[in-house]
Amino acid sequence: MINFISVFNAEGWSFIDRIDFNFIDAAFLVLVLLLMTSLFMRRTYNYALYLMLVIICWQLYGLRDSNAAKTKSELVVYQIPRSTAISVKNKLHTFLSLVDSNSFTMNVKPNLTSYNNAIITASSFNFCKTDNFSLLVLDQKGKVPGYFNQSVSHLLISNNAMPKQELLDKLRPKVIIGDGSNSYSLDRRLEKICGERGIHFYSTREKGAFVLPL
Repeated sequence: MINFISVFNAEGWSFIDRIDFNFIDAAFLVLVLLLMTSLFMRRTYNYALYLMLVIICWQLYGLRDSNAAKTKSELVVYQIPRSTAISVKNKLHTFLSLVDSNSFTMNVKPNLTSYNNAIITASSFNFCKTDNFSLLVLDQKGKVPGYFNQSVSHLLISNNAMPKQELLDKLRPKVIIGDGSNSYSLDRRLEKICGERGIHFYSTREKGAFVLPL
């Protein structure tokens, strides 16, 4: 199958590295191959009709799935041991903040591929905001990046940057996220603080990537 696709492979319009081929596509492909085999062996009109219907259904599913992937907006904090990676997708555009590029292929690339050839911009950022959501990235111990004087809905802790009590009083986050760059002991301390303050705590080490529709 890979060799067949490679025949039509071309950078820019049909690059194999950007094809999102999921389980449902595999099921449709198996069904098409079975019907084609039956058609060649039995040469009956019914199998040709069934084959056309399956291909049409596959294409309709692909169009719906592709449109949904392209138009959705979401934030993803990836689970990468000893590193940090965040992507923010705003419909056709995706912004990626990645500390360690060596982890891209295994941990980040599969999700970006599912966006169906989105426009990706690699750029470090520590704050993003929408009408009903805001995320601040804290990666230095007790230090807020730049001049920051507002509350946030989500606070991402990375590189063992334990926030001070005064900072939490100032930011008033509803959710605190701990990524894979933190130690296990820091996650436990964060979980305890969140429990005392009534803040929801999410550890990517224990639950996998944090995905939030925007």
